[in-house]
Amino acid sequence: MINPQFDYAEAFDGHLASVGLGHKYGAHIDRTGKYIINPQFDNARGDFEEGLAAVKGGTTWGYIDDTGKYAINPQFDEAFAFGDGLV
Repeated sequence: MINPQFDYAEAFDGHLASVGLGHKYGAHIDRTGKYIINPQFDNARGDFEEGLAAVKGGTTWGYIDDTGKYAINPQFDEAFAFGDGLV
């Protein structure tokens, strides 16, 4: 079990779960509670779909991979989950 320590937490989707702490989101932990991606984004939408998650940095949205690196740099007014290779 993981001790309560987050302000926001979603269910595990595969090996990661999305969590939030304070006013930062997009963080993901493994099943031991260890951060894989630190809370650093202003907003986040859902879990990883097709290997990418939508995150907001400042006023624009982009997509990160499961290591927290940008796969698509923030440049969009809105962003949603991928499905069948499309947003």
